[in-house]
Amino acid sequence: MKKMFMEIPKVELHVHLEGSITPNTIRKIIENENSEISQFIPKNEKKYKYSGASGFFSLYPKICSVIQTPKKIEFITREFLKQQKQQNIVYSEVFYSPQLDIDNFSLDEQLKAIENAINWANRDLNTHMSLIIDVNRGLELRKIE
Repeated sequence: MKKMFMEIPKVELHVHLEGSITPNTIRKIIENENSEISQFIPKNEKKYKYSGASGFFSLYPKICSVIQTPKKIEFITREFLKQQKQQNIVYSEVFYSPQLDIDNFSLDEQLKAIENAINWANRDLNTHMSLIIDVNRGLELRKIE
């Protein structure tokens, strides 16, 4: 039954890119950095569980702190799309909350990094993704511009 389910083409209509980052992906990103997040990432993937939404939201700022370059955003997007391909998910609608508090690159650069990964997955994996930008309405307009 599991084999049959894995072979069926699927779609995923609500997934958050930052919430899809696995411990292994975070480890790959920080392996050459001195990052405080490593203490929060268990070595065993099965132990990577949140205690409800509050558990995830306590880890969320730490996760965002390590994806602060276009190269890293493209990397997490590619890793996500590889996971989708492994599960035979042929189309995903993905929410992304732009990292608006970073000074070293713009929203356009973030979106271009994601677009690069999407184009790669379309071409090389035959896996497709649409992006939904999730902007916090409480942010000041100057941060969004």
